[in-house]
Amino acid sequence: MKRTSETRSGSASRAVRILSLILILALALLPASAALAESAERIPAPSVRALDENDAVGMNIASFSTHDVFGNHVTGSVLSSQQITVLHYFATWSPECIEEMDYMQTLCDSFAPDEVAVYGLLFEDATSTPAACVELMQNSGFTYNALRLDGVLSSLVNQYAMIPQTFLVDSSGTVIEHYAGCLGSYAQLESMVSNQLGHPGEYCMITFIDGLTNEVIANVAVAHGGSTVPPAPPEHPGYVFSGWEGNYQNVTENTTVIAIYVIDPNYYEQGDVDMDHSVTITDALLVLRYSLGLFISEGVELYGDMDGNGTVNVTDALLVLRTAIGVF
Repeated sequence: MKRTSETRSGSASRAVRILSLILILALALLPASAALAESAERIPAPSVRALDENDAVGMNIASFSTHDVFGNHVTGSVLSSQQITVLHYFATWSPECIEEMDYMQTLCDSFAPDEVAVYGLLFEDATSTPAACVELMQNSGFTYNALRLDGVLSSLVNQYAMIPQTFLVDSSGTVIEHYAGCLGSYAQLESMVSNQLGHPGEYCMITFIDGLTNEVIANVAVAHGGSTVPPAPPEHPGYVFSGWEGNYQNVTENTTVIAIYVIDPNYYEQGDVDMDHSVTITDALLVLRYSLGLFISEGVELYGDMDGNGTVNVTDALLVLRTAIGVF
């Protein structure tokens, strides 16, 4: 029994020495400067101003020159004929877009022509074509016009890779409100427009921020004392949206509202073999011990195969290590 104990002790000591050597070699192969740079990039400093520069609000589009889906030439001069112009970015194959087109028609029917006008902005692909748009609008009884995108309008809608989008533009051609994503109801659209009418330039900006990425989800301008409906929060693997932090009701000054997320207790990232919701050097050590036959763990079997080759080995331990220190 004594010899067996000594043999096990010697094996364990050799395993520890092997483990230490592999980790030292792995660290030696990683450039220190790259590791520091990568680590710094993982925790960006908040900079709402820099992100706002890329948003549509404040952009002037009066210089656009395009054609409508019927082939008629249309320029930005049409924006000066009414207080508010609503631009609706849509595709003909999207049920959500078609539902919102009903909202747009109701809006046209509910406000005077010198108050509000609506123009669709057509997303074009093999299916969503000008001909398909003409057929859809005629069959559905939509009487407002739809435009094809020129360079100016393309720049406007490409701020966010999303369909649908809704823009409110004042008579000078300046975007004063932008809503990316599906509107919750016609009442939301009507509220957006009503809050802007009669208050040109007199609005408060509500900036909705993704609390995980610090990216702007939407900038919404409301009349002083007005309210809005929050946009749909982005989804993030491993996290659950828990609510909005900040005020978007009866707003009297520019404000920021942050989407708050909490860790999803049922989600584990690849490499998180100890299932503590973070990938650390400890996980790399556990994977290495498992690959040497010194450790058995369900977590390693589930989340340790980093290269996806069906086995957990020393290579996976190195990949977990690189993930843990931010160099991958």
